Amino acid sequence: MNSTVTDYYIKRFEEGLSEDLPGAVDRVSHLLERLGPEDLPGAVDRVSHLLERLGPDPFGLKPSSATLEFLDKDKNPTNSVDFGLWDNAFGPTNNLLNDPASAEPDIFVGADSRRFFIRLVDKSAVGKGKLSVDWWTEKDPTPGTSIPLPVDMPPANSVTCIETPSASGTFLSPSLMLVTDPFDLDHASTPSGLGDGKTFTRGTNGYRMRLGSMFGNIVAEYRAGGTSVTAKANVFGRSPEVRRQLPLQIFILRGLASVPALSTIFNIDLPFIRLVYERIGLFAFTAVNPATPADDRRKGGFDDTVVLVDPPAGFSVFTGLTKDQARELATSNPGLSSSGIPVPMADTIRIFYVGLLNPLTDNGVYYGDGGVFDGAVFVANITSATSTSAAAHEMGHALNLNHFNPPPPLGRYQEKQNLMVQGADMSTFGTVAYPGRLWQIPGGDGSQNQYDTIRKSKFTRPG
Repeated sequence: MNSTVTDYYIKRFEEGLSEDLPGAVDRVSHLLERLGPEDLPGAVDRVSHLLERLGPDPFGLKPSSATLEFLDKDKNPTNSVDFGLWDNAFGPTNNLLNDPASAEPDIFVGADSRRFFIRLVDKSAVGKGKLSVDWWTEKDPTPGTSIPLPVDMPPANSVTCIETPSASGTFLSPSLMLVTDPFDLDHASTPSGLGDGKTFTRGTNGYRMRLGSMFGNIVAEYRAGGTSVTAKANVFGRSPEVRRQLPLQIFILRGLASVPALSTIFNIDLPFIRLVYERIGLFAFTAVNPATPADDRRKGGFDDTVVLVDPPAGFSVFTGLTKDQARELATSNPGLSSSGIPVPMADTIRIFYVGLLNPLTDNGVYYGDGGVFDGAVFVANITSATSTSAAAHEMGHALNLNHFNPPPPLGRYQEKQNLMVQGADMSTFGTVAYPGRLWQIPGGDGSQNQYDTIRKSKFTRPG
């Protein structure tokens, strides 16, 4: 646990003591369980100071008579939430809809089809008008432990819930959203949604987004007068299980596997692939034929493995990979199959990094001819660093997606923000309008529902 999280917990304990809250012993014990080596020894001294202040007979937090729950986009109780899709989020000039003078749904969070809410009912607070609720995200405990790991738990993490209707004792948050990409949090402020001109940035009370994990939960807590109530919801539904796996085999031509090329794959392309597909509940991971020699394996990133392979006959780094040479590569390096390889994987997407493609203007290609090309994606890795979405885009074709041109006639689905736009607008990179979104609405070539189409692909499997 990092020092920011430690400071957050200690701040809460100190607030509790200043309110004569008698539950600090339990909460300090909880802190001690979460401390990591980097937090010591300073945190121990601070905790000891808190213990001295407790005095005799500390009893712990009392359960609250208030109730707290998460609501889906239609304000119905839910035990799971999904990541925001950033659908309806942008105007015609790629502008993010976050004008603080606007009211929802003319703000991107309030317009998102995966928005959710927090509802607090506290009949002892009738007429107060508004109350604050803390909310954060956590990851499931690691094997052998019982304590969830914080994902996004800023020191200032409250949201204001408005009494709705007035004098009812029921308090409702503005719409909220989870994201997979820290970049989105750092580059998108969130207006209050009340049309009052107020706006909030990451790390401040009132901010309406959190980074999440598909292997975790979202948590809300309300504390008042020595009592506490907590609500928790899974990220993605677990009963039935909606998360799915997306195994990838990554290959790079021998002789092209320089440190910069491997760094691009491990630190740029694979993280981008993960955050794009995690939004729709797919966990992308690398898989390797167990018969692959150790000398041909390169490891890095998120416990990922890239396999070195021989270039096809006649290949030139100056003229690029031809389709016939790509066929040879795909034939020599088949997907992992339960019928041919002794691993429990039926089909895998294969990504080949080949230096250059022929024609040289291509950043990536998916031939889509079936046979040996089934699931085989080819990427010009020397250009991948300047076209981050190339591998993820071609994967989309392998997952049966067409291009997202033109956009749907209704709604604010700007094609430039979609992963499957044909011809990415490079000016959108470095902004939250980058081409990396997938949507759950019919649109583009063939009017596909991207979410449903991908999840039906044979290359995804139950989580």
